[in-house]
Amino acid sequence: MMQNQTAQIDLILKQIDSFAYKSDDKLKIILKWTVEQKDIFSKTELQMHQYKTQLTKETEIKTQIQDKLNEIQKEMEQVEKSNKQTQSKNIQQTELINELKQQIDQMNNQLGLQKQLKQQISSTIGSSTTDFQLLSNLQQIQLEKQQAEQLLHQCRIQNQELKINNDNLQLKYQRLEQKHEDLYAQHQNSTLISTQQQSEAQQLKQQRQHLEQQVKENMYIQQDLKTQLTNLQLKEQNSNNTVIMLQKQIEQLQFDLKASQNTNQENQILNVQTQKEIQHKVINECCFIKVTTSNN
Repeated sequence: MMQNQTAQIDLILKQIDSFAYKSDDKLKIILKWTVEQKDIFSKTELQMHQYKTQLTKETEIKTQIQDKLNEIQKEMEQVEKSNKQTQSKNIQQTELINELKQQIDQMNNQLGLQKQLKQQISSTIGSSTTDFQLLSNLQQIQLEKQQAEQLLHQCRIQNQELKINNDNLQLKYQRLEQKHEDLYAQHQNSTLISTQQQSEAQQLKQQRQHLEQQVKENMYIQQDLKTQLTNLQLKEQNSNNTVIMLQKQIEQLQFDLKASQNTNQENQILNVQTQKEIQHKVINECCFIKVTTSNN
């Protein structure tokens, strides 16, 4: 009976140790899995933050490029407007020059006619009054011719200045157009990069949604594991209580065993004493019987 009780106690202790080991091992697995999930979620959050920062910078650069394009467009419109005004002014100057040329030609014709007329009158009449009038007319025509030539010279100078100004405006227009093309190409590249980044952002968004879904599922699993862990802890507590109770039972059994051993020892001593007493009684009886027999 004592051997059975000892074997039962050893079996209970082994079960308690096995349960405690399994519970601790499962708890370690749960904690390790929780830390790994937190690391994955943190890395995803960091990637999303980096992408948002980069996207903000790209948007700012794109806005700056668009502003520059608008400014260049306005400058090109102003140059175009100024160019049209210059062309219109050139046309007016050309028309004025042509008119002045016609006037000079007419004056030259009139001057030639008046010379011929003067010669005819001088040869025919020879009047000093007519000579004076013709001379006055000739001087007036020469003065008008000089004024017309001066005006023509000024018009030519203005026309040359307008031509230089027009060439400068044309060169500026070409530079602005080249700058516009460069910025437009840069804008196109930025748009292409932005499209690629949007695609990457969409992929990151899908990955994040997938991870969020996985995190939700993991949270449910974690909650379930927490429940299991709580149950395991309760079982462990119950096991601890059972261990305590079993330890008390073991102590009681050990106490009973010791008491039983003491009782057995006392019984053995009592048995020895009883046997001795019986032996004495038997010896005494034998002696009494022997004495009685001898007397008889």
